[in-house]
Amino acid sequence: MKLYHCLLATALVLTFPGGYARAQTAEEKQQAHLLVRQAREYIRTMEADKAMKLLDQALKLDSTTVEVHLKRSDALFDLERFTDSIAEANSALKIDPKNADALYRRGTCYTEQKKYQLALTDIERSLSSNPGQTAARLLRGQLLQLTGKTDAAVRDYHKAEGMAPGDSETPTIFLQCAEAFRRKGDRVRERAELSRLIAAYPKSVDGYRLRGDSFYKDGQFAPAAADYKRALQIEPDNEHCSQYLKLALTKKH
Repeated sequence: MKLYHCLLATALVLTFPGGYARAQTAEEKQQAHLLVRQAREYIRTMEADKAMKLLDQALKLDSTTVEVHLKRSDALFDLERFTDSIAEANSALKIDPKNADALYRRGTCYTEQKKYQLALTDIERSLSSNPGQTAARLLRGQLLQLTGKTDAAVRDYHKAEGMAPGDSETPTIFLQCAEAFRRKGDRVRERAELSRLIAAYPKSVDGYRLRGDSFYKDGQFAPAAADYKRALQIEPDNEHCSQYLKLALTKKH
C-alpha cells in the first residue's frame, strides 16, 4: 500500500523550475492562462521583455500547458534569444509532438542560426500538421531558395499568395518570387513577377524600382527610364531612382 500511495502522489504533482514540486490546481491553470493572454498583447506590441515577466509567473503556475511554452518561445525569439526559444519550443513539443506552432517557431530559430536543413525539416513537419499556415509556407520558400531550389521556392510563394490574397504579406511574396528569379539570372521571369506586383499594387515604389533595375541591367534603357519616372512620381525623393533615371536617359540616346 505504501508503494501504491507513493506512485499516486507522484502522479498528482508537477515539478517546477527550481526543483520543487507542488500540486496542480484548476485555479492556477486559469491564472496562468490569464497571464499568457496579457503577455500575448505585449508580444503583439513588441514589448517582449514585459511579456517574459508575465510568462515567468505563468510557468511557475502551470508548466504542463502548451500555450505557456509557446508564448515563452515567441517572446524569447523576439528578444533574439534563439537557443532559449528553441528550448521552450522543445518543451511544448514534449507535450504535443505535432504542434504546428512550436515546430514553426523552432524552425524560425534555426533559420536565424543559419541551420537551414534543421529549419527546413521543422517547417516541413509544421506544414504537415497544418498545411494552411501562410507564414510557414513563406519560410519554406525562403529556405528552398537559400538551398538553390528556385522553382520549388516560387511554387511555395505562389501557394502562399493564393492562401491569403490581399493580405499585408502579399507584396512581400511578389518581391520574394522576383528575388528568386533574379538570383537564378532569369530577369524575364523576375520582371513578370514585378509586373504582377505592380498590377496588384500600382503605387509600389519597390515594384517600379526593381523592374527598372532589371530593364537597366538588360540594356533596355527606355522601359527602365519609364519605371524610374513612375517610381519618382510616387516617391519624389527616391535617390536611387533619380540617379538611375539620369543614367538611363543618357544611355537611351
